[in-house]
Amino acid sequence: MIDFKELQLEVNETYSFVGIKRRESQIIFCLPKGFDPSLFTTYDSKRDLFFQFYKVLNHFKDICLQKDADIKTQDRDGVIRNQGSIQRISLPDVEIEKNIFYSKLDLIDSILNAYDELKILSLADRLGKSEKIDYSKLHLFLHHAVYLDNGAAHIDAMALPRQMVHYQPTDIVGMYCYILVEVKQQLHEEVSGEVTALAERFKHKYINAESGLFHDEYSSQTVDSLKDALELIDRNTALKDTDYWYFYDAIELFLHGELSQPDKGEIWGIENFYSVWESMCLTYLAKTVSPEYILHLDTRFLSNDVASLATSGLSSQF
Repeated sequence: MIDFKELQLEVNETYSFVGIKRRESQIIFCLPKGFDPSLFTTYDSKRDLFFQFYKVLNHFKDICLQKDADIKTQDRDGVIRNQGSIQRISLPDVEIEKNIFYSKLDLIDSILNAYDELKILSLADRLGKSEKIDYSKLHLFLHHAVYLDNGAAHIDAMALPRQMVHYQPTDIVGMYCYILVEVKQQLHEEVSGEVTALAERFKHKYINAESGLFHDEYSSQTVDSLKDALELIDRNTALKDTDYWYFYDAIELFLHGELSQPDKGEIWGIENFYSVWESMCLTYLAKTVSPEYILHLDTRFLSNDVASLATSGLSSQF
């Protein structure tokens, strides 16, 4: 988790990296030239700024992938992930510098990439541990009972299976849904009503109603509560199949993943931020200016649908 209250903001004047890097004991959020860090001093302002950049950089990365970018991945500084910790993306047939994505910040990615609504709803109806006792079988254990003076029979334990099928959401799914909803709210993205209901049910069971993952006052307390709940859920879950571990691993990485690596350097962000600026400006132009007024448009940084929208009137002019 990122401590937005302690996050330091600065503008790079010597090179074009934008994102989060570690310098000695500090976590630095590098902003593009033209930004004024003094305008972002509160927890909420730093949080909102980070998620805006997170959304922008992910969208630009999707544009690069959409254009069949040549992606080369490599491990960096001992950080081993399936796709490596660096992605060098160069757009095809364009002589430009490569855009280097540093992706050591995979805490949020782990939650977003694990989203699978069908898997969520399916796992919510699986076997779980239940402490309910089938009292209809009580007479089979009376020979093990201790009879009290008042005639009551006391049985310490019944060797009956405690697993039973029920149609209540398992807690691991509820926790995942809660974290997902919190992240989606910061990205201003919607989730389905079923996922929201599972998240609310988990929140009422394990966390205070006022808690919030990205709330200035309750963030650290909420994270601690989630860590305790994850340990309790893992200890008491009877059935652990591949779907269980699918969500468990995503949650564990989100809660326990280390942002502060023991080395210096870039953690998350992109080199050559100019290409992102260009993509944003041209996307705005393509969506707001009528194609009949556009004589030429460089589409290398535009998504295919936006490029098609803007260039639809170019051919008819010649």
